Amino acid sequence: LSKVKNPVARGLALGTVSHGQGTAVALLEGETAGAMGGVAMAIAALFTALIAPYYLPLFLP
Repeated sequence: LSKVKNPVARGLALGTVSHGQGTAVALLEGETAGAMGGVAMAIAALFTALIAPYYLPLFLP
């Protein structure tokens, strides 16, 4: 589907976009892609839990 061949880029993309399922698919593609998928999922979770609450009041009436 994608022409990106770099396992780091594919792992980061899959982990960020589709979380658990994407990380599982990235792990099937290879150890590096799976590790990067896990890192991307963890960073997205940290961003959501720690930083996003401060931006929420900007979007609420």
